[in-house]
Amino acid sequence: LRLWGVTYRLERRRGHTARTPPFEITPRDVVLMDSPATPERRQRIQDLFLEAVGRPPSARAAFLDLKCRNDPQLRAEVEELLRTSAGEEITPQNPDLIASPPTAGSRSSHSIPAGTRIAHYDIVGELGGGGMGVVYEARDSRLGRSVALKFLPPLISHDADVRARFEQEARAASVLDHPNICTIHEIGEGQQGQLYISMALYRGETLKERLESGRLPTEQAVEIATQIGRGLDRAHQAGIVHRDVKPANVMLTEDGQVKILDFGLAKLDEVQLTRSGLTLGTVAYMSPEQARGERVDARTDVWSLGVVLYEMLTGRPPFQGEYSQAVIYSLLNTDPEPIEKVNPEVSGRLAKVVGRCLQKDADKRYASVSEVLADLAPIPAGGTVSVVHPPRRSRRTVIASASLVTVLLALLAIAPVRRTILDAMGISGLPVEKHLVVLSQAGPAETPEQAAFRNGLAETLVESLRRIEGAEKNLWVVPTDKVVEFGVESPAAARRAFGANLAVSLEVNRDANDVRVSLHLVDTESAKTLRTSELDRTGANLSDLKGDLVLALADLLDVSLRPSDHRALAMGGTAAPGAYEFYTQGLGYLRQHTEGRNVDAAIFLFEQALRHDSLFALAHAGLGEAYLRKFTDTKDLQWARAAERHCETAIEIDDQLAPVYVTLGKVHIGAGRYGTALAEFQLALARDSSYADAYRGMAKAYESLGRIDDAESAIRRAIAMKPDYWEGYNDLGVLYFNQGRYEDAIRQFENVIKLTPLNFKGYRNLGAMYFYLDRRQDAVEMFENAIDIQPDYSTYANLATLYFYEGRYADVARMYERALEIQDTDYRIWGYLASAYEESGQPDAARRANERAADMANDHLERNRRDPEVMAQLAGYYVELQKGDEARSILKDLIAQRPGDPEELSRIADIYERLGERDEALRWLERALVAGYSLVDIDDNP
Repeated sequence: LRLWGVTYRLERRRGHTARTPPFEITPRDVVLMDSPATPERRQRIQDLFLEAVGRPPSARAAFLDLKCRNDPQLRAEVEELLRTSAGEEITPQNPDLIASPPTAGSRSSHSIPAGTRIAHYDIVGELGGGGMGVVYEARDSRLGRSVALKFLPPLISHDADVRARFEQEARAASVLDHPNICTIHEIGEGQQGQLYISMALYRGETLKERLESGRLPTEQAVEIATQIGRGLDRAHQAGIVHRDVKPANVMLTEDGQVKILDFGLAKLDEVQLTRSGLTLGTVAYMSPEQARGERVDARTDVWSLGVVLYEMLTGRPPFQGEYSQAVIYSLLNTDPEPIEKVNPEVSGRLAKVVGRCLQKDADKRYASVSEVLADLAPIPAGGTVSVVHPPRRSRRTVIASASLVTVLLALLAIAPVRRTILDAMGISGLPVEKHLVVLSQAGPAETPEQAAFRNGLAETLVESLRRIEGAEKNLWVVPTDKVVEFGVESPAAARRAFGANLAVSLEVNRDANDVRVSLHLVDTESAKTLRTSELDRTGANLSDLKGDLVLALADLLDVSLRPSDHRALAMGGTAAPGAYEFYTQGLGYLRQHTEGRNVDAAIFLFEQALRHDSLFALAHAGLGEAYLRKFTDTKDLQWARAAERHCETAIEIDDQLAPVYVTLGKVHIGAGRYGTALAEFQLALARDSSYADAYRGMAKAYESLGRIDDAESAIRRAIAMKPDYWEGYNDLGVLYFNQGRYEDAIRQFENVIKLTPLNFKGYRNLGAMYFYLDRRQDAVEMFENAIDIQPDYSTYANLATLYFYEGRYADVARMYERALEIQDTDYRIWGYLASAYEESGQPDAARRANERAADMANDHLERNRRDPEVMAQLAGYYVELQKGDEARSILKDLIAQRPGDPEELSRIADIYERLGERDEALRWLERALVAGYSLVDIDDNP
């Protein structure tokens, strides 16, 4: 039995004969034989196939006789690949599972007759088809418009797993809103259960049809490539890779626009539409990594764009052959003929762009389509697909130019327009680059509830600005959690810590019914107030306050809100009196989440908001964020489940809230569901491609999955959005640190300090890198610099660790004491302090610290009984407290979990040594070393 290229043997069970129906095949009947499904087998088949396909057909039999003389099954697999390699499209080996592409002038064997009604569509006629389905023109009876209906092959329509994944991809692709991307209206299901995609119907011709007449003028080719690139760049920002960019999938419309087709069949990261034997794409446009069956990313589309541009400029693809596998051999092993040799009119600059796109090593290609666009920009191109020469300057043009003066004077009378014009002239007082921090200023005799409301308003302002900063390339705003973490309270401090050049000072004054909110836009260097806006509200219902504040702040910043911005700002809101105020107070308490009681207060307030309006999506999202905080602090899965439940509810109410998907992604990361987390981050980007938090979340998920290159790529995308903002470089440095790339990490943390010279995190992280490179004096200097800027829990703890390795135990104790003055909730720090007291001759203090550490560790263990780190630490505390039986009991449970991490193994060794069982300690220490534990750490441990 052959299923997707894998050979099985069926064994008849006893008692069954041909006369005793039904003969039922179960997994017990199926025995896997020598199967190419194993990676080694698959690689062997691919290597032999590529060697064979590069030889003349007459020589292949002798070659296979030699290579496969002891493995006839291997030979059969290679020969089958050779037999099925003659078509243009690579299709599955089972022809019944997918529609074959129709030949020229023919109709598919299962055509849907004109006039057929499917759902609310009336079929007009067949437009064409291919290996991935048949396309029909149809009339949408509900909306009265013509559409293109693409019916997908039975493989996708009837396989439940692939179907579910496809539907997820199609939904994500359908939100891509870009002039150069074909619009997807919906996905649906026909009477026979066959999936279809409803797309916009464009009149014009495909690029493939245009190229049948030969190569294009250089200007027109560059213009088409530029429009294709813009569409691909938009998709890549949403985490979507097309994977099938070719002239047949590029429509040139009658009005001169380029439209990329078939995004509904694109690949979302971590979502595979392919099965063994099925590869999407036309081989002449495939990237090398795609042809090898490897994981692909945005650089695959860069390659395909280069192939298409080469063909537009020369009239032929760069890699050719009589059959598809010969093309694959060519693109894997040969270089195309130099483009300037085929077409001498191509400039050297343009030839270099094409050449870099066609680098076989993806790392040597352009890293993104945006880089291709940057290099294409200086190359002359037509303004539309059809090149039109500009008319001569006429008298009418001169008159029109003169009238512009009158129009300009009229525009200057409108305040927002006046500011925009004056900014452009450099005389408005606002910088072109607007790097903003929102500061919430406490009022006199303010109650905790009033402070929470004020802080919540600041949070809503920041989140609203973060939703629109992607469209405003010169604007970024500092997240409020960073403002709290850095303790920034003044414009000058904001400039030092974040490099912000503008600050908005938010003040709130209120009595029983009246609220006045003042916004002051301040230059952080001069401390000069540039502009001010005030809003007054009377009455209990404040639900429209957020929108008015955002409009006022946008006016202060001369930021023009688009209609899509207004829609985004209104999403998930409420009109219920009282609900918005409870919600805003909840945000304010959540902003100060380092104090556990504030998180509980936030939960209570979000719940009160939902009692006023159970469909208040943002309140559900706030509850999800609050429960995520509790889960992060406690590792108790009940809070993760609560967070997930409320986020899902928020999405059911309004599925366009990108931050909710990011919260869900963080929950899944905390629960170890990294693939699921990736899907949530991609859905967030499908709704807001400029949401940098989604890229940072993707990076953490990729890192947890061991996909380090993908993690780095995600962080670099976040950096590209805000190249002069420090946090992306810090994230990249941490990624490099986690991989042991300390020198690379140092360069990133130096970028942090370069952008923000008084950023204590930059100095703290640099100190950690110097510590791991054994440059301890440099590390001390960096840690002390960080403390001079801002005394910080983590910096004190790091400095204590460094002093520990130098044997300065009194200084170790002093540093841990200062860390605990800032935050005393980490049982490990209490345990480290106990060790420092013990080594510095303070046994009573050591015992008290161990008792505190043990109590706190026990609390953690109650919430997660199988946490190996907590178990090992608690056993150690019990040893120091002379509770040997309790320590051995925990140690037994810990060993039963079969630990393999070198840190866990070393902790077990340490506990045995403290128990006086040195032989066992040495045995576990040896296992730790084999697993990768550091000899240096052993040498430095007293």
